[in-house]
Amino acid sequence: MIAYVLGLIAALTLATAPAPTSPRIDAKSRRALVDVLGRQIQSRYVFPDSASRIQAFLKKRVASGAYDTAATTAVLGRLLTDDLHPRFARPPRGGAGGRPRPQGGPNRLLQRRMRRRCRSTGRR
Repeated sequence: MIAYVLGLIAALTLATAPAPTSPRIDAKSRRALVDVLGRQIQSRYVFPDSASRIQAFLKKRVASGAYDTAATTAVLGRLLTDDLHPRFARPPRGGAGGRPRPQGGPNRLLQRRMRRRCRSTGRR
């Protein structure tokens, strides 16, 4: 029982402790950070066509003022992640190395092969 109470007190103490704050950021630093991010993606990203699209997208978003509300680095990071992840999380349509992907993805192709094999052997 004493261990339970001590654990509860420790949990409450940690829960009420102030959260660390991320550094504040001004407009000039925001633009510089997004510019550096775009250049790093352009020079290091695996798919050059996607890298160019990402860099152009970031420039357009900065010009439109999409990141002006970010007062801290944490908020800027969250905005950038929310912008980039859903749009650019997959490789380009041609697949890696410019090879076309099979329709329906690898699982669909495997399922077709398995069906053909089962039909040819008389299995279900």
